[in-house]
Amino acid sequence: MAIATTTALLISAGVGAIGAGIGAYSSYQSGRNQQIMADMNAAQQERNSRNQLIAMQTQANLAKRDAEANFMLRSAESQARMNNAKSIENQQLGQDRINRVNLRKRREEMNRFQGTQRANIAASGLVESTGTPLDVLAETAATIQQDQEEQFYGMELQRRTIFREAEMERLGGRLALAGATLDRNSGVAAASLQTAAAGSEYRANMRSAEITRAGGAFAKEQGAWGAGATLFTGLGEAGYRFGSGNTRYGTS
Repeated sequence: MAIATTTALLISAGVGAIGAGIGAYSSYQSGRNQQIMADMNAAQQERNSRNQLIAMQTQANLAKRDAEANFMLRSAESQARMNNAKSIENQQLGQDRINRVNLRKRREEMNRFQGTQRANIAASGLVESTGTPLDVLAETAATIQQDQEEQFYGMELQRRTIFREAEMERLGGRLALAGATLDRNSGVAAASLQTAAAGSEYRANMRSAEITRAGGAFAKEQGAWGAGATLFTGLGEAGYRFGSGNTRYGTS
């Protein structure tokens, strides 16, 4: 009878110990599975973070290159307008020399005409300092003077108009360059901000991945502690039941 009772108690204690071992293993495995899933999620977060960082950096670099390319193009256009303004001025300076020569030739021609008038008056026996000959010579001199002033006015008006056109072209070039510089600086600044934002977001995502991985490690540690506690409690209860049974039935 005592042997049977002892055997039964041993079986009961063994079953309790086995149950404790199964519970402990289940708790440990649950923590381990949580760590594996956390590591997988953290690794996926890190991959997504790196891919996102690369994509945002690529966009920022493309935006920066576009800004530089547009600046170069518009700078070339601005320089072309500057060159055109210089060309217009050079053409007018050349025309000024031609106009001065033409004005001198016209004055010489009018002087020759006036000299011919005087010669004709002298040949006719008239005195050019009195009467009608004087009036004719005075009218001719006035006509010559008026012609010179009109020619000079027309040439000066044309000259001012051309130089004004050149100045407007140069102003357009300066404004175009200023606008291109502003757009380039804005584009580069925006790209730099995008790069900085990408870096900040990447670091934040990587920290989230670290937190996820740390949570998995903590879950594994909790599972291990739970397994130990379950096993210890189960074995203690099995020993207690076995000891209590021996005392009850008077066995040792």
